[in-house]
Amino acid sequence: MRKSLVIVLAALLALTAAVTILGCGGEKDLETAKSLMKEGDLSYDKVETSASALEQKQSEIAKSLLSGGATSITPQQIEQTKEEISKTVSEMEGDLEAAKASYEQILQLEGVEKYKEYARKMLEVVEKNQELLVQVEALVAKFMQMLSTMQPGTVPDLTVLLESEEMKKINELSEAIDNLLSEAGKLKKDLE
Repeated sequence: MRKSLVIVLAALLALTAAVTILGCGGEKDLETAKSLMKEGDLSYDKVETSASALEQKQSEIAKSLLSGGATSITPQQIEQTKEEISKTVSEMEGDLEAAKASYEQILQLEGVEKYKEYARKMLEVVEKNQELLVQVEALVAKFMQMLSTMQPGTVPDLTVLLESEEMKKINELSEAIDNLLSEAGKLKKDLE
């Protein structure tokens, strides 16, 4: 009996040593998860900043058009605006991919379930933002087409854009993103 107890204790000690040596993620994965979360969040913050700049540009254009009509914007300004928007959207796509890569790496770690839950939620946010950018690009293309075909002195009918399928989808996606970000914020609060 004593011999079997010694064997069981030795086996448990060996198992404990193996788990300690191999690890289950532990502190290393926890620190990695924190770092990756920070990286992903910084990349996503850049997306938010770019989105604000894009909204500001949109407001400026609409205000200019409504006050001065088609003559208030030259073809060169239209082209420049199109390039600026395209550049901003491209930067946003890159930042979303960077955020996605960081969050996906968290999912590969061990022993950081709460970080994984947050990462999964933020991956949903990233996916919705990618869908949103597709709709934004389509709406911008429609808007630029409208501008390029307007007669001088006419005021554009922006209701065509506001009632478009792209705009409806943008509104739906924006609401979904806000809800997901709220959920992610609650999850992140539990990590701090």
